[in-house]
Amino acid sequence: MSRMRMRLLWIGLVGILLAPEARAVSLALTPVSSLAAVGGNVAIAIEISGLGDHTTPTLSSFDLDISFDPTLLSFQSATFGSALGTGFDVFTSAAPIGPGSIDVAAASLLDSTTLDASQPGSFTLATLIFQAIAPGVSPLAIADAILADTSSIPGGNQIFVDSFGAASVTVAPIPEPTALLVFAAGVLLVRGGPGYLRKR
Repeated sequence: MSRMRMRLLWIGLVGILLAPEARAVSLALTPVSSLAAVGGNVAIAIEISGLGDHTTPTLSSFDLDISFDPTLLSFQSATFGSALGTGFDVFTSAAPIGPGSIDVAAASLLDSTTLDASQPGSFTLATLIFQAIAPGVSPLAIADAILADTSSIPGGNQIFVDSFGAASVTVAPIPEPTALLVFAAGVLLVRGGPGYLRKR
């Protein structure tokens, strides 16, 4: 092997050893599968993992679009996690942006050191509440995601998401009266109707 090729091999090996640890940031919707009856509510959490565990990269803001089937589910409300701050420390918003799509966003006003201290590697961004309005299966997906880190990191402050998890909600129809109740009512009527019960 020539001296030049050997030198390039050593440079490449040192570069690999000194390279920063690669993190795989992922977003997920949990639970992956839910069941709700028509008229009932279902909660879907938006989870992030793969961030620095009390170190950079630290999430300081996010803007997500969540899609769902508006003929089966109706968005009701959102509750945000505390990892980006609470009260006046964070701006939060969750609102429909059209049929079957919700924009969920938060931006922290806290400094990077405070955010580092409060953020583990994985946590809940927000929990969405939907009402089931018709029978069927509604897929839920993260249609778009922008995440940022306010600390000075090489290459800018955007946090890239490596994987997106999806979920589904199965909406069951309103239960019909059971066959046993219908049969019992029929037996009472055949045996003499309501007067039969009074005679005994």
